Amino acid sequence: MKLCFFLELFSLFLLSFSSSIAMDKKQFQEFMDNFQTTIKALTDSMKDKGKQKDGSSSSSSGPSGSSNDNPKITIKIPSYKGEPNENVIVWLRQVRNIFHAQGLTDKGKMIHYAATGLEDAALYWFVNKVKESKTTSTTLFPDWNAFVKALKEAFQPASYQHILRSQLKTLRQTSTVQDYGMKFRNLIEQIDDMNELNKVSYFIDGLKDATRKEISYRAPDTFEQV
Repeated sequence: MKLCFFLELFSLFLLSFSSSIAMDKKQFQEFMDNFQTTIKALTDSMKDKGKQKDGSSSSSSGPSGSSNDNPKITIKIPSYKGEPNENVIVWLRQVRNIFHAQGLTDKGKMIHYAATGLEDAALYWFVNKVKESKTTSTTLFPDWNAFVKALKEAFQPASYQHILRSQLKTLRQTSTVQDYGMKFRNLIEQIDDMNELNKVSYFIDGLKDATRKEISYRAPDTFEQV
C-alpha cells in the first residue's frame, strides 16, 4: 500500500515537473523544496502510525516491560545446607554473580530466588523465619542486606571475622604479587566493615621488601590503587 501511494505521488511530481519547465531557477527551487517537505511530512506521519500500532499490540499482550518485571533465572542456584564445612559468604557471592548475570535487581525476588538453594538446616532456618514473620506480622527481610546479615549470623561462627583478620594480618607474599593479591582479595571480600586504609596497610605489610618499598612510595589511598 505504501509503495502504491509513493508511486502515485511520484507520478504527480512528474506531471508537475513537466508543467514547470517554464519556471525560472528560483521558482523551480521553491517547487523542489515544497515537494521534499511534503515527502518528509508524509514519511514521519507513517512512522508515527507504525509506532502507535506497535505500542497498541504490545499493550494488548500485557503491561509494558512485563518481561523485565519477572525475569527468569535460567541458572540453578547452588545449594547451601548450613554445614560447618560450608562457607556462607562464598555461597552468597555465587548467588549474587548469578543475579548479576541474569539481570535480576529486585531485592525481594533476589531473596526468594536465593532461598530456592537452601537445604537441610539452612532451609529449616528460612522456614522458621517465614513462620516468625507471619506470627509477628513483620516483614520477613526488609532488603537483601538484611537477608545476608541474618544468614551470616545464623551460620557463620561467632569468631569468624576475628579469624579472617588474623589470617589477613599473617598473610605474606611467598611467590608472585599476583598470587599474593588473589589470596589477599579472597580474605578482604569476606571481612565486614574494613576501610580502605586498613586494606592498603595490611596489603603492604605482607609484601616482600623490594615491592613493599615501591608501593609505599606511591602511597595509595585505596586497595584498588595498589
